[in-house]
Amino acid sequence: MTARNLNEIVETIRAAKRVVLVTHTFPDGDALGSQLGLGHILRDMGKEIILYGEEEISYLYDFLPCCTHMVKEPPGPEAVDC
Repeated sequence: MTARNLNEIVETIRAAKRVVLVTHTFPDGDALGSQLGLGHILRDMGKEIILYGEEEISYLYDFLPCCTHMVKEPPGPEAVDC
């Protein structure tokens, strides 16, 4: 990744108003923690966040904040900026 690519990514995120965050299938704690942590950062930046995951989250991760906010239907591309 070049500095130019990184700058483009940062600018895309800064300009976005509604962001969908996705993790891999059957996410483990690291994947969920990363998704939720980035969601908190972006929410603090004033972004509307959609947390998407295909599967039920294991009860083992019930202690993680916002796990209950995960949606199982992906938003259409017209519904998000990024």
